[in-house]
Amino acid sequence: MGLGIALSVPSNLRSRFLPKPSSKSSLTLRGFLKKYPASSDIQEITSSLLARSAQALKASKAALLVSPKNGDFPSLLYDHGVIQTLDDEELWDQPLVSWLALQDRSLGASQVETLPQWKEMSSLLNPFFRNLNSRIYGPLHSRGVLIGLLILGPKTCGKEYSSQEIQILDTICCLVATQLENGRLARQLESQFDALALAEEKVIRSTKLATLGRLVTEVAHEINNSLQSLYHLIYTMSGQDLDEEARRSLELVASEVAQSKLIMQELLSFARISESERQKQDVHRLLESVLQLIKLHPNANAVEIRLSFQEDPLLAKVSAEQLKQVFYNIVSNAFDAMATGGVLLVRTSREGGSIAIEFSDTGPGVPEELRERIFEPFYTTKAFGKGTGLGLSISQDIVARHGGCIEINGGVGEGTSVIINLPTITGSEETNSKRQEKTAHR
Repeated sequence: MGLGIALSVPSNLRSRFLPKPSSKSSLTLRGFLKKYPASSDIQEITSSLLARSAQALKASKAALLVSPKNGDFPSLLYDHGVIQTLDDEELWDQPLVSWLALQDRSLGASQVETLPQWKEMSSLLNPFFRNLNSRIYGPLHSRGVLIGLLILGPKTCGKEYSSQEIQILDTICCLVATQLENGRLARQLESQFDALALAEEKVIRSTKLATLGRLVTEVAHEINNSLQSLYHLIYTMSGQDLDEEARRSLELVASEVAQSKLIMQELLSFARISESERQKQDVHRLLESVLQLIKLHPNANAVEIRLSFQEDPLLAKVSAEQLKQVFYNIVSNAFDAMATGGVLLVRTSREGGSIAIEFSDTGPGVPEELRERIFEPFYTTKAFGKGTGLGLSISQDIVARHGGCIEINGGVGEGTSVIINLPTITGSEETNSKRQEKTAHR
């Protein structure tokens, strides 16, 4: 979602800062305002402001240094009509900048270089300022805080700037500072709108799932009652004297009833994910347990499993059964996708306060247009009767309830990579966990 940042100069600013239309300075400033940029692109805004400032006062070089706290806007260098981006944050960490933050007006180099503290400041000055040959320093303030500096190098004609031109830069600095602050507020508002849209989307999805969950629970309950009756009937008939054909038919019916029972369990899991107790678990142990279980999969002999585990244990406070369900759903999907053979790589790592578990297969991959729907309940790419389309939806909900996230990467012909990120146990949680274990052993 983009709000855009259109630049305009309010009439009150024009009347406040524009001198009477009688002097050369007023014509210079009015020329700057007429070409004031109207754009929603951050780079274009700052580039245009810097170029217009330099051109208005006929500077050969100029720089717009923006405070790192206002990081949306880049710091730029204007050198004989060419704009370059400055990436050196050390430019802001200068005694000269700290001193300029206390000034309320633009100052010429002659005024700055006669200061008692100039010798000390110049000895620590970044070479950039010397190469720029700074001739005017224009502080940009917003609400009493320095948010940037507009610095002009020598004039193209070689002359020094007049006091009148320094005053013009003062006015330009007010306008530029206003625009930078407006841009910051617009970006902040845009971010809040994006967060609001995301929250609204989550509420809508939760409402839909809650409604669907109630319906599924009622339907599954009724079907389970019927399946239970069939189980009793099959059990009763299996004890009777049946011929071979009848016994095979009964076994087939029993198999189909068992499959239906499994589907009902998945439906109920989707409708009501239980809040089971969470304890400190080693994710590696849970993965090993699931990889042992998956050996019963019909395609197990065709798939090679490779492990790349981090050396140290990966500890997380989770529900072991729920997390194993997530791992099994993902690994089972990978095995289904590699019926003719392939490789499944399971990799783990830790970054800061998060642990990552990645499952990468060499299957056919998932088209981009399908990846957008892959977490939708009941959506499946498998053949009819081969899947309910609930595995990944349930997995996503479980991971989210554990404070993590799950994403799927890879396109057609590239295989599929499923990455789960979970919060790891913090130092304080680890200490509390050890205390509880000691107390339990007493």
